[in-house]
Amino acid sequence: MIIIDKETCIGCGNCAKDCFGYNLTMEHGKMEVRGSCFECGHCIALCPVSAIHIDSCPDDELEECSGQVENMTPRQFLHTIKCRRSIRNYQKRSVEKDLLTEILQAGRYTPTGGNAQDVRYTVVQDRLPELIPQIFEGVRQGAEQFHKEKPDNPYSGTLNRIYEKYKNGQDSLFFEAPVLLLISSDMPIDGALAASNIELMAATEGLGCLYSGFIELGLKNNPEALKLIQIDAEKLRCCMLLGYPGITYIRSVPRKALQVKWM
Repeated sequence: MIIIDKETCIGCGNCAKDCFGYNLTMEHGKMEVRGSCFECGHCIALCPVSAIHIDSCPDDELEECSGQVENMTPRQFLHTIKCRRSIRNYQKRSVEKDLLTEILQAGRYTPTGGNAQDVRYTVVQDRLPELIPQIFEGVRQGAEQFHKEKPDNPYSGTLNRIYEKYKNGQDSLFFEAPVLLLISSDMPIDGALAASNIELMAATEGLGCLYSGFIELGLKNNPEALKLIQIDAEKLRCCMLLGYPGITYIRSVPRKALQVKWM
């Protein structure tokens, strides 16, 4: 559960602006939790006065985030992992092709099963404005399909809200990110491993990422979108937004205790 210290909260509103679940609201100059959430910790990472906590996770391992690090030590690498966040706020700034190529090298050198080297990348930047409406149409079709299969499926309502917001001018999928990276592979784990390394590489370069299952669903539910990008839906493993963050996180977020069995 998210807990807000009302005495410490200064009512800046940063946490509510970045809350993807819209579970935070301002009341009488202080932030209030108005619903359940999946405890991503973004509000904790943003709060300038450390007024937000998760009751099931300790705060004693939080770290202040220092941004891009050069000549990284092992400890600094762990720091980067702890401070990375899923970014849903991007600057209106394109990403240089040379920088994207360098970041993709992290995927290229990721191990693959049987050394298959079967991972392929599609970088959508120039044609992203053309693709976005097609993906939202796929989201609408996905909502219909979920409803047909199971009328009370919660994803149907979520997808419908995403689509209705889009029709009303509110984009809750792309967040003005300038790049959509699509990762395909024959073996699912090969694409997933490459995506993880690419995200960490992007973080060291000062870029932000967002893995998006909703975008993947929108692509796979609209044949016209797949035709535009010329990708086999069955081999699409990951959809990632990339761009320069339009928000700065101050600290890492709490995590539950390490679960490990030593034998």
